[in-house]
Amino acid sequence: MGKTLGVRLDAATARLVEKVRDPARFPTQSDFVREALKRLVREERRRRVAAEIDQLMQDPAYVAEAQALAEDSRQGLATHLAALERGEE
Repeated sequence: MGKTLGVRLDAATARLVEKVRDPARFPTQSDFVREALKRLVREERRRRVAAEIDQLMQDPAYVAEAQALAEDSRQGLATHLAALERGEE
């Protein structure tokens, strides 16, 4: 399957896991912990990307380029939708 990691939980956390774990959805505690870790990893990735974007948004040249790209995309979409309405696509 994959790499096995040993994780030791304090008693209070283990009780909380059992209290919130839906056995129909997560048959074992390991299934629950695996899903929790996947979610935490996704959240951390999003947080890091957001931090990178925040840093880039401090650069006026980057902001101007992003605005120009957004405007080009907006105009392209408007053109495409107008063509669809006219039955051209």
